[in-house]
Amino acid sequence: MGTINDILPSELLYDIFVRLEFSSFEQLLAVSSTCKLWRRLIFDEWFLNKYFAFNHQKYLIGYWKFDEGHEHIGKDSSAIIEKSNISVWGKPTVENCFIGNCAVFDGRSSIDISVYDKCEYHTDIYSVSLWLFYDPCADGVSRTAISLYEYRQAWLQLSMFFQLGSIYVQNKCRISDGQYMCDGATSEVKQEEWFHVVLCFNRNRQQLWINGKLVNESDMSARNRLRQKPTLLNWSELPRDIPFNFHLGSADQQHSQRWKGKLADVVVLSRWLKPIEIRAIYTQKVAFDKLNVGTYLFKDDK
Repeated sequence: MGTINDILPSELLYDIFVRLEFSSFEQLLAVSSTCKLWRRLIFDEWFLNKYFAFNHQKYLIGYWKFDEGHEHIGKDSSAIIEKSNISVWGKPTVENCFIGNCAVFDGRSSIDISVYDKCEYHTDIYSVSLWLFYDPCADGVSRTAISLYEYRQAWLQLSMFFQLGSIYVQNKCRISDGQYMCDGATSEVKQEEWFHVVLCFNRNRQQLWINGKLVNESDMSARNRLRQKPTLLNWSELPRDIPFNFHLGSADQQHSQRWKGKLADVVVLSRWLKPIEIRAIYTQKVAFDKLNVGTYLFKDDK
């Protein structure tokens, strides 16, 4: 009896490996070392581009490209959120930018997206990737770029705030009916430039990445970071809140802390983005659906 390599054609092995899920890129490479054929199939630019693209589509739960003009500015390109779930406040506009299109918020506009009835958002783990430009002429108050931040129903709040003449980006998050709040990951950023931000979050930790670099990591279970102190016994049993709305350009349903600047290529995934993917997004500076992680590995990561 022959081996699996003798029985299955290379094209079918490609397809099987694309659909297999690995906890890390290193694990995928470890599998590739099993035999010469698997190494040749997996350690390949075309295969890795296809592998990561398939994986992204599998876990994509929200994607705002702003590529259909002002009238459809809130359209979700993942097709999970229907038009009836989207409300636009004020007059956000669309303009061209280095990555394709971006939404422009004037400090009086925002987009509300209802996600409460979407099972894809009932998750304990997620990543958010987006490009930000903060208007340097904005006043010195805190402004929120994106948020799932309702009273007693909160995931995150990505905001910019001012302190001692510097600008900081900060992600806050809550767990379990607003009682257990981690004060979040914070990092200073430069003014007057586009920058790429990735938030990765689960029950136990959160990461803040800026321009392809991990700038802050928070232990979500550390008792000294929580507003209330759950016992170690009940921490793992506390349910995560189900979010009501995803806000682009404001902090909450009252449209407070409205964003003044631009947002581009807002991506929400129900899994943790790998460091190699985050660095590839920043390096290639293309829309998420055009990202080629294999090309980054073989050509761009020099």
